[in-house]
Amino acid sequence: MLKKVYITVFGSGLGHASRMVRVANRLKAEGVEVKFSSSSEGSIYIRKKGYTCYNIPLIDISWKDGEIYVRGSLIRAPRLIFTFLSQIGKEIKIMKAFKPDLVLSDSRLSSIIASKLLSIPCILITNQIKVILPSKRFIVKFLERIEEKILGFLWSLSDRIFIPDLPPPYTIAEENVKGLRASKVKYLGFFPPLKEDNIEKLDLLRLKEKGKSLIFAQISGPPLTRPKIVKSLIDLALKLSKFNFVISLGSPRASTKIKKIKNSLIFGWCPYVEELFEISDLILIRGGHSSIGHALWSGKPMICIPIRRHSEQISNAKKVEKLGAGIYLDPDNLNEEFLLNSIERLFKGSYYKRCREIMNLCRKMDGLEALLEEIYKIKS
Repeated sequence: MLKKVYITVFGSGLGHASRMVRVANRLKAEGVEVKFSSSSEGSIYIRKKGYTCYNIPLIDISWKDGEIYVRGSLIRAPRLIFTFLSQIGKEIKIMKAFKPDLVLSDSRLSSIIASKLLSIPCILITNQIKVILPSKRFIVKFLERIEEKILGFLWSLSDRIFIPDLPPPYTIAEENVKGLRASKVKYLGFFPPLKEDNIEKLDLLRLKEKGKSLIFAQISGPPLTRPKIVKSLIDLALKLSKFNFVISLGSPRASTKIKKIKNSLIFGWCPYVEELFEISDLILIRGGHSSIGHALWSGKPMICIPIRRHSEQISNAKKVEKLGAGIYLDPDNLNEEFLLNSIERLFKGSYYKRCREIMNLCRKMDGLEALLEEIYKIKS
């Protein structure tokens, strides 16, 4: 019988943390004791949701001026080996004290290795197994090929591997999950959004002035990647007065107080994300996998503006465009003309019809229910 589950979460950005909190909520409701480990903003978010979360040193690529810093990432790589070993040591200590029946790893390799060393069953949930650096230099590509082989083997130490995405040919993360042992991999589908009763707040947020559409801009990702695009989007939103905007700055440390400027509502941290995905006419996001999945589940066309030189987000955004569910907008082209043209293309084209088709497919595959079924299956 499943009594204790230890969930380990990659802490850069909030997509991993938010989906695993949904899993924890269901397990907790069924009497399972749940504890977490994570880093950075992931830890903050998880604790805000009322869970114990141990801090683990963060392993991430380097950032500079709001984009991936390739040289810095390569220079830091040898030091990150020591950080990784430190992660494994801390995870072993936590697992020995907590004695979980099962480890759920959302894109955290150190906990997989720790669980195998302690003979604890481990399930991997991930939409990215490798780091793809935005460089065409031979040495970088050579190192990426070595990394893919090594990481593919290590990730495959998990007892099972689940991709929270649609199966091919609809897979958003198709470029980022290559290299896993196919026999262990199963596509779950996207997780449904959290269901919360915020109907009164929903009415306050409608902002449906006659003849104006509502655009929800959710700015997520590592803290260093947000300031530039936040400033640009607020400036552009105020210029595009024919639309109403709600802009979430995506910081769990920030206040939930609403700031109203002309045609826009601005949140440091928006507590009504699920409701806004439902009532908005159009979604404006980065290229994060969870945000894209949320938009597809809601049947809303999207404009994806990936973090500059972020290969994973760029490939996600290009797949959205390929599926006909939205438009990939290069952040270097983020100006009033390009943004307005993109918005008008989405409203005038066949994007809404295509998004409804994909939404129906999403809702036939409830990723959360599928994962819970697999969790109990592995412990039966």
